[in-house]
Amino acid sequence: MLFTLVYSTPFACDINPGTTAAAYTAGKCMGTLFTVDVRSPIRSGENGPIILVESLVLSDAEKIDGDIDLVLFDSIPTAVVNNATFAPSAADLEKIAAPPIRVRGSATPSDWSDFSANSVAGKAALAVTIRAKTPPNLWGLFIARSAITFAGAASLKGKLTGFVN
Repeated sequence: MLFTLVYSTPFACDINPGTTAAAYTAGKCMGTLFTVDVRSPIRSGENGPIILVESLVLSDAEKIDGDIDLVLFDSIPTAVVNNATFAPSAADLEKIAAPPIRVRGSATPSDWSDFSANSVAGKAALAVTIRAKTPPNLWGLFIARSAITFAGAASLKGKLTGFVN
């Protein structure tokens, strides 16, 4: 039987992970866990909505252009501490909802577009499909994959967009 899943409701989630004026080394949590609100008008209850993540846009107020992973969870993982090493437990590994979305700064070509004093990175046409276990949310966490030092707080922000049914 062939069927088509129609994603009916777009979502756009602003992300402020709570980064601080700090030096982040590879493998460190950048900020704290944030909620991705993907309320579905169609599905609720135990079997949550199916989510299609289409794009990730990051803004870097300081033009650091680092390598960063976005890890998405379908359930709340164990407490996450800003600038601590990301060391998920076996139970937390099972909560990771999709492969990490990586924004590259060190690779050529870079995902970052530089402006005079800041920069923006984008990952489009991702087509990452996730079933939310705990409707109506996903949870996200940024992980540094290179050395990144911010002079000011809240220098990293973003937007995650997609569709939900």
